[in-house]
Amino acid sequence: MLQLIRGKKLDVGKQPIQDLSLLIRLRNEITHFKSLWTTEMDSKTLFDVLKAKDANPPSFYVGLGMNFFPHICLNFGRAKWAVDTVVSFIDYYYKELEIKSPLDGHDRYLISL
Repeated sequence: MLQLIRGKKLDVGKQPIQDLSLLIRLRNEITHFKSLWTTEMDSKTLFDVLKAKDANPPSFYVGLGMNFFPHICLNFGRAKWAVDTVVSFIDYYYKELEIKSPLDGHDRYLISL
């Protein structure tokens, strides 16, 4: 739609498109889950990228014996990141379209989690 209306393409090399792509990959992993052994699961590239984004592990993380997915990967911090990513993308997209975002006036409620 952006290309049709404004003649622009989304720059997949920039934020928030990169995080949105990562979020979609995570959603696909959860939705189309295939059972794997722990070592196979933890070696997925998607999880390596998500681990690199985690500055602080969840408070319940004890170190050893916990799989990254789902125990460490799916927590409040990841949910907050998902909401922030979607809000950032919507703001970016509507700014590129040069029209008012449906989130105008509501962002502070969504981002202040």
